[in-house]
Amino acid sequence: LHLAFACPRQHERELDMDGKKKEALVDPVPREEEKKKESKELEMLPKTHEEEEEEEEPPAKKSKKRKKPAQTTDEEKKKQPTHSCITRSGATVPKKLKDRQADLMSRSEFLNGAESLEIDLWGNKLKGLPRSFTSGNLGWYLCGKIEVPINGRTVWAQAGLNVTIPGSKEWDNDMDDE
Repeated sequence: LHLAFACPRQHERELDMDGKKKEALVDPVPREEEKKKESKELEMLPKTHEEEEEEEEPPAKKSKKRKKPAQTTDEEKKKQPTHSCITRSGATVPKKLKDRQADLMSRSEFLNGAESLEIDLWGNKLKGLPRSFTSGNLGWYLCGKIEVPINGRTVWAQAGLNVTIPGSKEWDNDMDDE
């Protein structure tokens, strides 16, 4: 049994400086460095008219599509806030509110003394009793399905409202003493 393998190298004969024949092994496939060198050399040569026409320009980068701005009125341009809160006294909220209220009262004092919270939304009355949330905060929770008038039609909506007291998590739990 005789096996033959194809060798990627070939013998090449060259003449050295003295004119003597010299044999060397040469790869038939040029290496990456040689390819780069050859391409740089070719770039330096002047181009013919045909070569200039044949050169392809790289594809243009795709530009991001911008949404056309909708026509807006002056009022819409001012960016009206989506919500607001005006306090009963008109005062602004004090800084570090949680720290200021951390020792305001006890948990039992709040749960036994706070009134239920009643809110009217488009004629729908929601009521919630004082409670302790699983987070440890105290406050009120109201929820229910309500009717909302829109353009002369009635639409049913789901309402849910959490009202929590900042700092109430730190209130003493004196209910254990009773």
